[in-house]
Amino acid sequence: MKLRAILFCFLLSFFWLPAKALAAECTDTVPPNLSSDQLYQYWTEVATACQQKLDENKGQQNTLKAALGVINSKIRLIQAQIKQTTAQIVSLEKDVATLSTVLTDLDKTLAELTKIYLARVRESYLRRDPAPLTLFFSSDSFAKFFTRIRYLSVVKARDQLILSEMETARLNYDAQKNVKIRKQQEVEELKTRLTNQQVNLAAQQRSKNDLLIQTRNDETRYQRLLAQVQEELNAINAIIARPCNESKEEGSRDVSKGEVIAKIIGYDLWKQGKNSSSCNSGGAHLHFIVTERIADKPIVRNPFGFLKQVDYHNCSGVDGIGNCFAGDLFNPTGSWEWPIDPAITLNQGYGYTWAVKYTWVGKIYDFHNGVDIIGTSDNVRAVQSGRLYRDAYIGSDNCSLQYVCVDHKDNDVDTFYLHVNYN
Repeated sequence: MKLRAILFCFLLSFFWLPAKALAAECTDTVPPNLSSDQLYQYWTEVATACQQKLDENKGQQNTLKAALGVINSKIRLIQAQIKQTTAQIVSLEKDVATLSTVLTDLDKTLAELTKIYLARVRESYLRRDPAPLTLFFSSDSFAKFFTRIRYLSVVKARDQLILSEMETARLNYDAQKNVKIRKQQEVEELKTRLTNQQVNLAAQQRSKNDLLIQTRNDETRYQRLLAQVQEELNAINAIIARPCNESKEEGSRDVSKGEVIAKIIGYDLWKQGKNSSSCNSGGAHLHFIVTERIADKPIVRNPFGFLKQVDYHNCSGVDGIGNCFAGDLFNPTGSWEWPIDPAITLNQGYGYTWAVKYTWVGKIYDFHNGVDIIGTSDNVRAVQSGRLYRDAYIGSDNCSLQYVCVDHKDNDVDTFYLHVNYN
């Protein structure tokens, strides 16, 4: 008998309990007839499934097909997050609307109770209830005296009840008002999150389009593109792996702060909107690196910690229609002048950058060891006085990546200036 009951409960739960999007997949299909709360739960599960799919594919971008698969997983993940956030906003806005109605009703109740209480106060004032001794001497009999005493007791109890109901209504009103304010704040925060998710979605779609354009959906072109970026990374790592003063002595000299020490390769072509790529570079820019020697080992530092505030344009992110925006932080806090003439355009920041997070270059590196910048001229200037060295890295494809570096005086800091012609 007990076994039958257990079996019955199991079957009942299977048929009647809401079906949990039975292991929701990373998809954009939506089950019919779901409430806003159920939609939120469904898209939460879809987002989890997409994240799991993304984790499975992470690091498996050695082919164009795999790279596009990762980007598609990211796109579906962000789409699920957008729908999840939208469903949550809809649900919260319904709660806010309901709370507004509740507050209106509570406000009316509180107003009515206040009106009744004020009327009672006026009545009590006009009547000016006599003291018990006065009632005793003014009553014709003991029965009338006790009746009047009971009446006054009932009136006082009613007044106390009105006061208690008023206080309860006021507390309830305040509590519901605070809940409404909190939910409204949550809605605003979610709308901000939704905007960021939409920007990220556009970025991923842009990344996919760029990859398809650059490779023409051709595996050979993709491998060539990967090799080019990998070669640039190898070159930069090799250049900064040793102190600046170990570069070639030929052409070395003392330089002053602000002195022009090099020119950005392809700057004039870039200004004309033409292809300005050079060895290990997808376009004209200065790759600026700061290192500090610790136990004779160069350690990269964040250039923003040394450079001063300056006029700038932050173009380190790109949306789905090709417009750039502030993908990375631009937060200089130092005192150095900039190595190029302002206003500065930031193409990529330092560290875990927007490009690493949202484009295919994250396949090659996960940390940007300098800043990619360009200014209003091709001049490259020494940010501090010191000894200038110039050298070049010859890669596996015999591409010569030219650079200059300055060994700063009186400290263990070196600065490197890449993608330049010697001055």
